[in-house]
Amino acid sequence: MTLGYEVGGAEHTLLVYIDNNLGGIAKDIGIGPPADEVLARGLSDDALVARDVEPGVALGLVLAGLGQTMHTIDAPTSDDYDHFHSLLVLRITRETTRIQVPLPPSELTAFEREAVMHEFMSTGYGGRAAAERDVVQDIARKWLDHALDYTVGGPLRVSAVLVELFLADWLPRNAAGADRDYVAAVPSVLKCWLRFAASQTPVPTDLVTNALAAVEQFTPVMRRRVEDPSAWEDSYPTLNEPEDDPLEASWLSLPELGVAPRPDCTGLAPHTATQLEHIARYAWVLAGETLGTDYATPAFEVAERIARQAPETFDEAQLTTWPAAITWLLAEDDDIVGRGKFLSATQLSGELNVGAPTLRAKARRIRTVLGDVRWGPRWSDF
Repeated sequence: MTLGYEVGGAEHTLLVYIDNNLGGIAKDIGIGPPADEVLARGLSDDALVARDVEPGVALGLVLAGLGQTMHTIDAPTSDDYDHFHSLLVLRITRETTRIQVPLPPSELTAFEREAVMHEFMSTGYGGRAAAERDVVQDIARKWLDHALDYTVGGPLRVSAVLVELFLADWLPRNAAGADRDYVAAVPSVLKCWLRFAASQTPVPTDLVTNALAAVEQFTPVMRRRVEDPSAWEDSYPTLNEPEDDPLEASWLSLPELGVAPRPDCTGLAPHTATQLEHIARYAWVLAGETLGTDYATPAFEVAERIARQAPETFDEAQLTTWPAAITWLLAEDDDIVGRGKFLSATQLSGELNVGAPTLRAKARRIRTVLGDVRWGPRWSDF
């Protein structure tokens, strides 16, 4: 939220960060550039959407956020929040604009929540999850309750941050001691719920892709924190973070093989090295989990070969697409995906969270880059 002001001829804005993922609390306050520069940034930055609202509405949203912060125990606010809080309150109290405080979000009754659950299960999305019906319903209900009771936006909001909060924090606290079959079912159910939500509301494809990728990223953190209470003492890495982290052994590992190896980036350009670090290790885990541990090493080697022979290839799609495409390539090479095969195209693309046409196209691209080489375990020397 940006409020524009001019003092002594110097135009500036007060920036207020309101986090809907944490119940709509105000987390940060700062001094920003003039309002027209903020709007210009919104037009040039795909990750930032600038939208004008009436001054009274803006003031009401800010006041509501400040109120939520005040009533939240140990609210995670920044140092600047404390520093500029008094200034913000002073500015608001001097406003002559009629403040329009937003209505509190409507709460769904128990009956209405059950109706949403029924819609999820009856549309077929719930039935696609690889778990017993009662387990699917329990996990989905936990997502629904978390979204309604602890965030702003409701259970049909598709957000990678919401996935992170649910998997890395809320679910481990509310599923402590759950058996391994229950924990193993969580990612499948959550992916089905996100696809269901996207079918109910207009959601940009990138948001869905990022949210599904977040399921893969934070599921190991969730698993570790459910099974090991001491894991709460450690932080966990963010996507593309290159440094080692205490929880790396859980979120980038396979039970049978241990932690994913790191690729040899000697001689590579920094940009390519960063891409390879991410793609090779995720391909190792994704192929190993989806197809079996014998496929982890070939997947890792494919990523390394691309980085050496045609590094520009990685720029042709999102980083999250390449581990899935490499896994698909290995499945094709070992003749285990397709009509009448061990895995149907629908099954495998669903597991990889990328459409089959995209996976086929990227697999063809990899073959063009690397030549006519078979990469599945049947064609390896080990």
